[in-house]
Amino acid sequence: MKKIGFIFAITALIVGSCKQLSKIETEAVEITFQELDTMRRTHSTDHTVYNGSDSAYHYFSHHKLWESTKKYKLKKQELKLPSEFPLSEKRQPILLLRILLTMQSYELENTLWRMDKPEGMLYKLLGLNTETTCYTMTLRTPENQPKGKIADSFVKFENDNRFVSYYTSWCGNDCFTTVYGQYEAYTDLLIITVDSVTFRGDCHAPTEYRKHETLKFDMIKNDSVINLTLIK
Repeated sequence: MKKIGFIFAITALIVGSCKQLSKIETEAVEITFQELDTMRRTHSTDHTVYNGSDSAYHYFSHHKLWESTKKYKLKKQELKLPSEFPLSEKRQPILLLRILLTMQSYELENTLWRMDKPEGMLYKLLGLNTETTCYTMTLRTPENQPKGKIADSFVKFENDNRFVSYYTSWCGNDCFTTVYGQYEAYTDLLIITVDSVTFRGDCHAPTEYRKHETLKFDMIKNDSVINLTLIK
């Protein structure tokens, strides 16, 4: 009897010391940032809330009218939250949109930036592809306008959260590609949604519609220069 009692005590100790997973942890489906962002932009009757974080994931619940609540988790490197709290705390969930709004907005409205052009490349366009993972953008001002004939690529951020990234050249015999989309800018994060890409000149082709492809970048600003690194 003593031996059985000892085994039972050890078993109870082991079970008691194990972390009890919460319901949201066991039910949560892993998603990407793009999928989470799509949920946030759905119908006004839907809403997504932040439930908390553990060492590896942020946890969210998506509430849809007339449907059961669905639970999701997102790797923490996919989204840097301005503040977070442990999932274990019994805290009031926070609307995801409210979290993004508390991230200090960075003003890019009505600005024009020259894109860096690495050796061997004709041009770089923001959002054209995911093979390009790093960008350096230099602010264009009346004081630093180029003189003479130029062939360069730029990105212009409009005042309605839309952007256009394009290539321009003094020579008309060239390939003119333009990327159109939407953007959100925060302290250290740039989120863009690519809507379409057009091709004119030597590479004339039908317009590509990207089905609202979302890309996000770490953003580091240094005076009139911004460095972007694609977050995968």
